[in-house]
Amino acid sequence: MRRPGIVVLAVLVALGGVVMLPATAADAAEGDPSDVTVARYGGADRYATSLLIAEAVAVEAGGSLSSVVLVSGERWTDAVVAAPVAGALGAPVLMTPPGGLRADALAFMRRVGVSDAVVIGPDASGGAHGPGRGVSAAVIDALADAGIGAERIAGSDRYSTSVAAANEVTPGVMPGLGRTAIVASGEVFADALVAGPFASRGTHPVLLSSPDELHPDVADYLSAAGVEHVVVMGGTAALSAAVASAITDLGVSVTRLAGATRYDTAVKAAELVNDRYSADAGETCFGTGTIGVARARVPFDSFSAAPLLARLCAPLVLVDPAEVPADTEAFLDTARESNDGVGLRIFGGDAAVSQSALDAYLAAGISVADHDDCRPPSLSNVATTVGFPLPDTVDPSSGEVKITVLFMDFPDAQAGHTTHAEIEIGLPVMEEYLEAQSYGKLDLDVDVVHRWWRAPHPSSNYLDDDAAGATGLWPSAGEESVRLADNEYDFSDTDVVLTVFPSDHFGRGLALGSAFADGTALSGFRINTHPGTSDGVPWNWGLTAAHELAHNFGLVDLYPYDPSVHAAGEPPEGTAWVYLEFGLMGLKARYSDADHSLWFVAPVEMLAWTRWQLGWLDPAQVACGVRLGASVALGPVAEPGTGIAAVIVPLNEHEMIVVESRRRLGYDTAAPDTHQSGAMPRHGLLEEGVLVYTVDSRIDNGQLPVTVAGSAGDSRTDGFPVLTPNESVTVRGYTVTVTADNDDTHTVTITRTG
Repeated sequence: MRRPGIVVLAVLVALGGVVMLPATAADAAEGDPSDVTVARYGGADRYATSLLIAEAVAVEAGGSLSSVVLVSGERWTDAVVAAPVAGALGAPVLMTPPGGLRADALAFMRRVGVSDAVVIGPDASGGAHGPGRGVSAAVIDALADAGIGAERIAGSDRYSTSVAAANEVTPGVMPGLGRTAIVASGEVFADALVAGPFASRGTHPVLLSSPDELHPDVADYLSAAGVEHVVVMGGTAALSAAVASAITDLGVSVTRLAGATRYDTAVKAAELVNDRYSADAGETCFGTGTIGVARARVPFDSFSAAPLLARLCAPLVLVDPAEVPADTEAFLDTARESNDGVGLRIFGGDAAVSQSALDAYLAAGISVADHDDCRPPSLSNVATTVGFPLPDTVDPSSGEVKITVLFMDFPDAQAGHTTHAEIEIGLPVMEEYLEAQSYGKLDLDVDVVHRWWRAPHPSSNYLDDDAAGATGLWPSAGEESVRLADNEYDFSDTDVVLTVFPSDHFGRGLALGSAFADGTALSGFRINTHPGTSDGVPWNWGLTAAHELAHNFGLVDLYPYDPSVHAAGEPPEGTAWVYLEFGLMGLKARYSDADHSLWFVAPVEMLAWTRWQLGWLDPAQVACGVRLGASVALGPVAEPGTGIAAVIVPLNEHEMIVVESRRRLGYDTAAPDTHQSGAMPRHGLLEEGVLVYTVDSRIDNGQLPVTVAGSAGDSRTDGFPVLTPNESVTVRGYTVTVTADNDDTHTVTITRTG
């Protein structure tokens, strides 16, 4: 069968990825089958992959989870029986190393609000329990130390453990077939694995049995639990005819799913549940619009897949790392012919399901992606993000936004300058900069209350460490200023409060915070917040204030909070480091240069990505995916007009390549007198060209969610990191080349190199 047009988007991948590209006009004219989206979940190891899948479950759950099901990353017999338990709890299945709880897993549990964990399987190793070690007591101790309750569910062997897990749920009804359980071989993982999605969705216990006879514990459970129907997974080599007969002797009906191959068995499982369950809004579940894909011979990539696929109403089919087998290919072809669009969810990195195997199947070109594919989902429960949507708590970033400016000093840090002096340089820069960066979509209405209020407590009462570890005036100081002004000022139409502290004693700034006055919930940000960082005189804090207000809009810091990440070291002999900072939020890079007069360069036109987040770029100005080899003309990000301001290439659901044109226009001509870092830039944009960077919405504030293409982990690049004609950079298998510059637009092409 000829492979028609495809969209490749991907989800939650740390290894590899695919890009969205347009199908040919001929394909469209011939009415070929639906576009395909490819989504991959693959971390640096099995535990990172499991965590990525758990993050996706949390997103599907609305950002919070009360429970998690933990299984050993070494023992499949525990993992396959965990699916219905997780389904009943609305929880992900999260793998853990047997000997201890990983810090990233614990951080995830804390962030999404997990209070209870269910551990499946004993801590005993090997033998009757199956290959590998179980979850040790050290893991449960670590959970207890974190305030997370833990319950272990285990039996004396793999079979009784499956029964113990089954006893934790009430067997659900499989529509048309009655109260249903699943029986699979305790010797072969693949059959039980592909039952996981519908076992989780329908709360059908997964019971393991020996191949030759029905395990007595399983038989007792089926009788006691009132099971009416059993799905027997696999042919008679997996579970003998005697096993099925023993089940029917209990008065229980049997549906055997027996394919000629394990791939065929997976397809038969998908066909059994096709449109059988109900989903939201009257839709049916387990159609073929979304399909999970995992490798057939190693289980670890897909241990955690079942609860996510259950939420997505998606079956799981199997492939080999190097090819899509015929049984699976035929199923996917039918799905594509039956749907307007098909989403493939790939579990594991390239070693599990190779990109070349997908390319061989998805061979005929790719469709332009929908703009939603270029809006990667945010982390849960965060105040700032590089993803979408922006948090509910952010301030409006379009239309008229009223900012009230207050001034407060302290008994031990009194103001030596007038309120007019404190703001006359910085405030106009903040206002003009943000309104220009928004292309006129933001109108700041600033009302300045010219009076110094005196805090009732010394400044030390309001100091704490900020996110980067520096000591500054905390939100309580902003709240105090509102409380002091409340009797004299009407805050009822205020959106944001800017509190200015005396520059005699403090410098820099901080964002976020809240207060309540005149029946209005107010957010806030602050200028002159850090003791010991001021020259003692009013300064141009305009970009600093714009940076802090952008946090209130929902944007993250792009610079690393850990300075060792960008530790410079010594430059090559005869050169000096030139430090770069693109945009408002601090996208850093550096390179060595023989020109010792250069040291800090700040082209501060905001990145196209942050403007896209804030809604300042319209969808018509963003090319979400391009056909491989096609040319795109990019207008300058400072003044894009009605042209394309950015090309975004989705690598997966969370990672994007962004391509934008930078010219000596607007704030790339030269930076204002003082940059938000406090340094004094010598230049704006050193050279006009195309800036390429990557975005990962899974990475939090101050942890490098955006990186310049071609930079090492310590931010070093080979030179000033913009591309001029005939220059290119390769990112994750895609090469971006500048092919032309007509002084108005840069023309780029994107090709696949791997």
